[in-house]
This record gives sequence, C-alpha cells and structure tokens, in this order.
Amino acid sequence: RVSVLDNRLSLSQELLDMVRVQAHGATVDALEQVVVWLVALCALIALFQLYGILAWNHSPLL
Repeated sequence: RVSVLDNRLSLSQELLDMVRVQAHGATVDALEQVVVWLVALCALIALFQLYGILAWNHSPLL
C-alpha cells in the first residue's frame, strides 16, 4: 500500500511540476508581449515628438 501511495504521490508531484512550468512559460510570454507593445508605443510617441519639433522649427512666423 505504501509503495502504491508513494508512486501516486510521485506522479502527482511530476504533474504539478509540469503545470508550474507551463504556467511560468505563459507568464513569461505575456510579459514579453507587454514589453514589446510598450517599446512600440514609446517609439510612436518619439516619432510624434520629432514631427512636432520639426514642424515647429519650420513653421512661418506670424
């Protein structure tokens, strides 16, 4: 009985480890996508700022 119970406990531990690794991988993927979107947003804001600076410098004085 003890060996059967030990075997089941070992199998449960392996399954839990697999689930933990899968969840960690999903979390890392989600964080990576957030970082990519934030970098893209920063680049877009920088382009708008650059356009604003260039347009301001080349605008005629009234």
